[in-house]
Amino acid sequence: MDLPFKVTGKHRSFQVKGDSMPPLKHGAIMIGSSMRSLADVKDGETYIVLTKDGETVYKRLYRDKNKLNNVFEFHSDNPLYAPYTVQCENIAEIWSFVCSLHMEDFNPEQHNIENVIRFLRSYSVELCK
Repeated sequence: MDLPFKVTGKHRSFQVKGDSMPPLKHGAIMIGSSMRSLADVKDGETYIVLTKDGETVYKRLYRDKNKLNNVFEFHSDNPLYAPYTVQCENIAEIWSFVCSLHMEDFNPEQHNIENVIRFLRSYSVELCK
């Protein structure tokens, strides 16, 4: 299986939890590309964010409407979830969304975690829980 992007730089995998960002489904695997700075965040784009309190979320980010440089609004694509704000100082890591892998996209004989892990490691993707 080929990835739909050229693998350069640091990438990491994350597992989707919940239903706040359709069409991604609970259990899917997201691939993120490491970002150097919060200054590189573009309004309306999606990012995987690790907060200093240990939360990992995938959201659409916007700079605060009050133009405060130290706050981001986190938006879900599912309208059932209200936006919320996060202070920049509470963001530990940020990853730009690259692609997602859905287990149902694999052939049944490839549908096991060992094959997915082997595939991700072959592209030097860091695996985490």
